[in-house]
Amino acid sequence: MAINAAAILKAVEQLIDGKIGTVRVVGTSQLERGHGPFPYQALSKPRYELSFETMGQHEQSPVAAIGSHRLDQLQINIEVHHKFRSRIQEDKRREVVANALYHADIIKQAVAFPNNLAATSSGTATNIVSGMLLQVDRDVVAEDWDAGELVTMISGTAIIRVTQATS
Repeated sequence: MAINAAAILKAVEQLIDGKIGTVRVVGTSQLERGHGPFPYQALSKPRYELSFETMGQHEQSPVAAIGSHRLDQLQINIEVHHKFRSRIQEDKRREVVANALYHADIIKQAVAFPNNLAATSSGTATNIVSGMLLQVDRDVVAEDWDAGELVTMISGTAIIRVTQATS
């Protein structure tokens, strides 16, 4: 069975939306899926967008290409956009950054907790080893105070069990 990238991205999305996960979950009203343009009435919640980068075979994967399974790794990226209506004063910037880092941290905790990403809400298995992302980092990747936007990125590695035909 090939990597089910759709199930992996769906599970991450559902975890952020508060639909799956057992411990260290993200609240259902914290974020909104989608990416700009931001209408002014939608500025109350940060928006997120998911993407992934293929990283290839994991170093602990069996060497033989003819084996019944292998381990691949994917980098999952979660980009969170915090938009505000207008330029803000210097003293309010700390508050905006603190809020952005708070959201980045709760997402990091959720995706890095065992079995939170094992399956989608419909039960479709992601085949992510331990049901969690590893080596999860978070960074502020863009600050545009004049345009009223702050962007954070949460990135982690999913180790995927891939079953392959042998005959």
